[in-house]
Amino acid sequence: MEKLKNATFSLPEGTLKNLKKIVETGQAKSINFAVREAIELYTVKLEKENLRKEMKDASRDPLFLKDMSESMANFRTSDKQTAEYMSDW
Repeated sequence: MEKLKNATFSLPEGTLKNLKKIVETGQAKSINFAVREAIELYTVKLEKENLRKEMKDASRDPLFLKDMSESMANFRTSDKQTAEYMSDW
């Protein structure tokens, strides 16, 4: 497990009240756990959005497309050979 470091955040009263209810009903171990999980999910979402944008940008880059085409051509034979060794599903 990654080392944890303390940080202080301000939350709207209503959000804190909702978090307390979530903990009371057993849906989360603690408010701290719920906030940490929400932030982790949020950062993963942003990372995926950034990757999606980078891939979209790459799809318009002629050098990237040329490199991908060359790579696919270079591996076409080995992919075919590997497929021959695999059993049918």
